[in-house]
Amino acid sequence: MQRAHYYQKIDDASLEGELAASEVYSTSGIDAYGLFKADGTHIAGDLLRLRASLPDDGQVHYLERGLSIALPREQTRSSHALMQHRRDGRILILSRDGGSISAVGGIIEQALFWGFSLTLIPGLIGWWLLRRRPLRRVQRLQSCTESIVSGNLGERLPLSSRLDELDMLANAVNVMLEHIEQLMHEVKGACDGIAHDLRTPLTRLRAHLYQLQQLPLDSSHAETLDMAFERAP
Repeated sequence: MQRAHYYQKIDDASLEGELAASEVYSTSGIDAYGLFKADGTHIAGDLLRLRASLPDDGQVHYLERGLSIALPREQTRSSHALMQHRRDGRILILSRDGGSISAVGGIIEQALFWGFSLTLIPGLIGWWLLRRRPLRRVQRLQSCTESIVSGNLGERLPLSSRLDELDMLANAVNVMLEHIEQLMHEVKGACDGIAHDLRTPLTRLRAHLYQLQQLPLDSSHAETLDMAFERAP
């Protein structure tokens, strides 16, 4: 479009010279132009003939088949082209090979695809490998915790040589379990002592109740004594 606006400001007599001079700054095989008479006769430029499928509206259009150019190949792979009518009746067509743009786009797409693949796939594999060890450790911790909950206070959470956050947490839980186990032993000892201290007087009380039961008593006292004897431990 920039080239078309520039050539539109050039007078018809100087147009061919300006077009020839612009070839110095154009890339061969990429940029091309064609100047034709009103009847379609070729005058100048690499484009050899008009294309009926190119709209005559002065706008850039994409042509899948390209345009016939004066190169070893008859047509470019694809082109972006526009048609411009001159004041003297001649027709100017400007085109740029779209194949190179498509090729660059394909290269970028392939680079993105391989970059994404080489990043995502190793990342997923690494993630899967890295999560296996912590998952196994968590499963072992869960198994030990279930054993402790079931009443095995002598069980301890396993520790690894990594000394990471899980090991710090497991060590804190183990210290807590040791204190709980110690307190449970102390409570058990106190209960055993209390039971031992109560056993002797209760035995004596039972013996006295038995002796009283052997004595002749009226029915009401005998019934009360039997109830006390049955309830005595």
